[in-house]
Amino acid sequence: MIDLNSTHIEEVLYNQNKYSEIVFIYTNNKTNRLNYTCDFIFNTVLNCHYEIINNLEEFERKQGVKINYSSTLHSKCINVPEHPFLNNACPIRKQMSLEIESNGSFVLFRKQLTDYDLNFDIFSAVFACISRYEEWINPKFDEHKRFEIEQSIFFNSNYHLTPQVDKWIHQLREALIAKFKCNLPLQPFKQISTVDLDNLYAFQHKGFIRNLGGGFKDLLKGKFGLIAKRMSVCLGMSRDPFDVYDLLIEHAKDNQLELVFFYLLNDKTKFDRTLNPYTKGFKKNIDQVCSKCKVGLHPSYYAYNNSELLKQEAELFKQLTNEPVQLSRQHYLRFDIKLTPGLLEKNCIKYDFTMGFAGKPGFRAGTSFPFPYFNFESNQSLNIVAVPFCAMDGAYSVYKAFDYGSTLKSLNELRSEVKKVGGFFITVFHERSFSKLHYGRMNELYFELFRKP
Repeated sequence: MIDLNSTHIEEVLYNQNKYSEIVFIYTNNKTNRLNYTCDFIFNTVLNCHYEIINNLEEFERKQGVKINYSSTLHSKCINVPEHPFLNNACPIRKQMSLEIESNGSFVLFRKQLTDYDLNFDIFSAVFACISRYEEWINPKFDEHKRFEIEQSIFFNSNYHLTPQVDKWIHQLREALIAKFKCNLPLQPFKQISTVDLDNLYAFQHKGFIRNLGGGFKDLLKGKFGLIAKRMSVCLGMSRDPFDVYDLLIEHAKDNQLELVFFYLLNDKTKFDRTLNPYTKGFKKNIDQVCSKCKVGLHPSYYAYNNSELLKQEAELFKQLTNEPVQLSRQHYLRFDIKLTPGLLEKNCIKYDFTMGFAGKPGFRAGTSFPFPYFNFESNQSLNIVAVPFCAMDGAYSVYKAFDYGSTLKSLNELRSEVKKVGGFFITVFHERSFSKLHYGRMNELYFELFRKP
């Protein structure tokens, strides 16, 4: 396991050693959107260098791997058709058009032109997905004001379970390799396990009144096993069922797994019910975990659009850890694409792990790779990176009845899809999922999923 506490997160999320290939791209329209898209396609996914050229004579003099991105065919190139979507003046209110090919493949901005190597504008398609264009124009949200999977273009066409953007890029990669015999190998597949700490302990450090109230609720629901466990923990006779931190850290170390914990620091609302972060129990926990692995902030339910609240929580995180916040994931995945990234950036948070769905597994942006957020109002990328996940435990145990076999099968299939593109398999679990009293065999599933072969 890479020690995330002593290693810059960039070294985990981005390959520090670029392949030697350089791809020359000719276009008549060199824009911020094209630069942003090419950074992702070539620097991040294909791990190589690129240069955009808008002078045809200069482009023709170049030797090596070349892409022509224009409305005019050129020889000795990979020819990609151009759609006006990347034009900076393009409005942000039109729906995207999608096409399902005869072989079942899914594309955006299809242009069937004779002699072009691709039948769609891959640059516009990738940009539309990673810029989260559909969220910018989406008028429908769920009860928590979230963009949920039913609104996704991938879900409506049943392609949410594969990283379509990554597949498009590797279609381009294969075309480049076939034409130029260039060196563009897949990047090594990577896994990151993330755990959201919504409620640090089930019973421990909760105090007499809170445990009394919780015990009474358990009694009314006939949860006698929880009552017995609560009494045992409060009397110091057994370990709290949520106290799995050392176990998870040791498992990650043994199985060479990256592990990140996200701490909720608000206990004052209906949706924020963690242990008071000023208590000795909370401080002891975060001190111990920080010394062994990477931790991030779990901004509370109302912080997604509240600048002052987010600032307070970021400052508290720094007080507790002696380090500024680098990583975050929004509680309940509450996220406003037009507002939240800017608030996170303002608080100097560099990596946001919110990009995924609560109710079902799937690739929200169509990719398993990290990408910077894009702001359509300024027409620029932000200095904060989205790190997408493809599965959350609640999709299998809260939004549906948990089944061990089908859940493990689903997660393994998602991981297999990510392996095909050399991407990141990132999951979200919660501390409660490791309690047998609360979630049965979910903890067994986690350790089986991330067991080193």
